Amino acid sequence: MLRNTAQSGNHSPSVPLGWNAGFVRALLLIVLTILVSNSQPATAQSPDEAPPTVSPSTGLPPVDAVPESPTDNAAKYRIEKGLRMFQGIKDDAIFPWTSIGQRELTDVVNDQMEERSFDEVLRHARQFSTLELEQHARRDVSLKELFTAGRVMHKLELFYFEGRLKRLARAHPSELLKDSGITDVYEAWVFPKNEIEPLCVLVTELPPGLTPQKVANEEYNDWVGIAGYYFKLLRYESKQPSKSVKGENQMKRAPVLMGRSLTLLSEPESASQAWRMAFLPILVAGVLLVGFVLLVLSWYYRRKDAVIRATIENSLSKNPFTLPSE
Repeated sequence: MLRNTAQSGNHSPSVPLGWNAGFVRALLLIVLTILVSNSQPATAQSPDEAPPTVSPSTGLPPVDAVPESPTDNAAKYRIEKGLRMFQGIKDDAIFPWTSIGQRELTDVVNDQMEERSFDEVLRHARQFSTLELEQHARRDVSLKELFTAGRVMHKLELFYFEGRLKRLARAHPSELLKDSGITDVYEAWVFPKNEIEPLCVLVTELPPGLTPQKVANEEYNDWVGIAGYYFKLLRYESKQPSKSVKGENQMKRAPVLMGRSLTLLSEPESASQAWRMAFLPILVAGVLLVGFVLLVLSWYYRRKDAVIRATIENSLSKNPFTLPSE
C-alpha cells in the first residue's frame, strides 16, 4: 500500500505523446518561417515606384522618408503686394511729384505712401544684378495687357521687354534713396518692338555706353532690354498738341517699369532686312538667268535667220532662164 501510494504521488497526469509532439513541431515550423522571412533581402523597388511616405504600422511618415521642403529661389525676387504702403499707388494717374526734378509733395497721405512705394521698389530691385532680374522676369505678357483693366493683377510683378530707347534723362533721387546708397535715378522711354506706345522705365544705374541726355530734345536710337517691376499705368503730357484744347498737349498713358539697369542689345533684323538678305540674292540670280536665256535665244534665232537669208539670196541670184546644157 505504501509503495502504491508513493507511486501515485510521484506520477504526473498523463498527456498523449502524439499531441505533444505535433504541437512542438508546429511551433518550430512557425519560428523557422519567421526567421527565414526576416533573413531574406528586401525586394528591389522599381524606379517608377514612389517610395512609401506612410508607415503601414503607425500611419506616420518614416523618419528617412520625410522630404525637405524645397527652397523657392524665385521667392526673394517677389514683392509683397499686400503691404499697406502699396495701397497708396494711384493707378492711371500722374506721379504726385515731378519725376525728373526735385520732389515736392503735399500732406496727402496717399501721395506720401506712393513716394515711399516708389523708393521701396527701386531699393528692392537694386538688391539683385540686372542678369538675375532678367532671368526671373516674366516674358509672357504683352504691352497691351499693361494698359487694359486686367493690369491690376500684374501690379508689382517682374517683367522683361525689349525695345528702342528714345529718351534718357537723370531724375532726382529722394533722401531715402540717397541714405540707401542710391545716388542716381534715370528715367528712360522705350518703345517695344512693333508698338507705338512707350514704356516709362526707372533705373538706378546705366550700362557702359549710355549716358543721360545733355539737351532736352536729344533722342536716342539704341536697342535695349529692361527687366523691371510694373509699378502703375502713368498719365503724362506728350509733345503732341491736344485736339480739343488749344495750346495744350495731349495726355497719354504709359506703363511704368522699375528695375536696376538697362541692357544694350544688338538690334533685331527687321522684315525689310530679312527680305534683302534672303530674297534679294535670289531675285538678282533670277534676273541674270533670264538675261542669259534671252541672250542665248537671240543668238540662236539670229543664226537661224542668217541661214535663211543666205538660202533666199542664193535662190534669188540664180537665172531662172538658164538653158539646159546640150
